[in-house]
Amino acid sequence: MPSGGINGVALGTIGAGGIFLYAAITNKSVTKTIQSLIIGKNPADVASNPSIVPVSTTVTPDTGGTPSTDSGTPTPYTGGGSTAVLSFLRGKTSNKAMIAGIMGNMQIESSFNPAALNAGEGAIGYIQWELGRRTALQAFARARGKPETDSSTQLDFMWHELSSSFPMVFASMKAQTNPETAAAIFDAQYEISAGSSRGLRQAAARSWYERI
Repeated sequence: MPSGGINGVALGTIGAGGIFLYAAITNKSVTKTIQSLIIGKNPADVASNPSIVPVSTTVTPDTGGTPSTDSGTPTPYTGGGSTAVLSFLRGKTSNKAMIAGIMGNMQIESSFNPAALNAGEGAIGYIQWELGRRTALQAFARARGKPETDSSTQLDFMWHELSSSFPMVFASMKAQTNPETAAAIFDAQYEISAGSSRGLRQAAARSWYERI
């Protein structure tokens, strides 16, 4: 198991009490705290085989611009929105399930707002990048002379990250024909969330699938 931790402190030296305290301070779930401490959202250390949650909630895709409750208060931004995201994805793949799976996740993560900010976790953007992955996004944006909240930059970074750092997830997404399955894979293995909103992500993906 990797030896990740807080500021170089190994997880084993923190203890269960420390994990719960850190979770409370940072407003993270305990599961997500452990994931962050151990792996820093490194996909190589995340278990595969996402669990599929039955869809029990109907979600109507929004048109972007309004952050979800998961994302905190956003900073002002231009661009973004579901139209820009859908146009980008359609230019990259014809796989409706893959497109819908990504769209469903983005809707719940950020409501298609590239500047959506969760200050408690230091997470930003469409995907709510944090820790080392946000640092990588910032470097990617600087190389283009763009801010990290730039819509096109985030979309290109997501696709680059999927195809280069998450090749197994990328291949699995491309092979999907079911939007709920695609959404679950994206959530569990790319977003690497605690899974508490997976049913909503799957429902949103189904709604997008029927509209694409």
